[in-house]
Amino acid sequence: MALLDTVGVLAVSGGELLSSVFFLRNYYAPAAEGGRYTGHLWSLAVEEHFYLLWPGLLVLWGVRRARWGCAALSLLIAAWRVTEFRLQIGETAIPGLGFYTRTDIRLDALLWGCWFALMVSDPHTRERLARLMSLRVWFVALGALVAVIAMRPPLAMLWQSLLIPCLVIGTVFRPASIVGRCLEWSGIRWIGRMSYSLYLWQQLWLVGETVETTLPFGIQALPLNIVLVFVCAAISYYGIERPMIKVGHRLAAPVSAGRR
Repeated sequence: MALLDTVGVLAVSGGELLSSVFFLRNYYAPAAEGGRYTGHLWSLAVEEHFYLLWPGLLVLWGVRRARWGCAALSLLIAAWRVTEFRLQIGETAIPGLGFYTRTDIRLDALLWGCWFALMVSDPHTRERLARLMSLRVWFVALGALVAVIAMRPPLAMLWQSLLIPCLVIGTVFRPASIVGRCLEWSGIRWIGRMSYSLYLWQQLWLVGETVETTLPFGIQALPLNIVLVFVCAAISYYGIERPMIKVGHRLAAPVSAGRR
């Protein structure tokens, strides 16, 4: 049980570790020293909960009804977020539950991406959106996203959830644009492939200048910590994730030639 009290010099509590392993970090987060090393895993919990929910909804609705069901559910979540923020129903029922990291608060961020994907699956809708999403409109959307993040207007999380997939499909529609060409650079593509691994391991090394480091020899300080983020991510990606992906492909054949 000593391991469940703390994990070495990293000061990760047992409850923190278990809630991370079982993808409950966004609800149950008893943190040692502020949960410095596992705090970012809340977003992975949201993703896993989404993966459990969305396939069943898609089968239940079918593609045609899913277009509108997805939008309706996203708006309901946004309405619940406003209600919960004002009334704090969850915090009252379960003290310490928190707000911003919960799946029921953040799920629309993933659902709007699904909605856009469903809409562009229709050839006529895709054509209209492609005409609408010019490079100028793309940069306007980018500016709007920056403004929303910086100024936090009312319903900021809803606007973010809508604008981010807009930017994504804008690059898909115009791969030959300057933005598309930049994203096709080999280095950027490599970072994109390892983005999950980089996100997973960055918290161990990028602790910030105002936080007292817990690992010795200055390995959590610039520039060594940047190097170690990429080293850990590469080991994780090539040594663990890629082999597991290959196992998954043997169990379920790729549905398209682009799946790697």
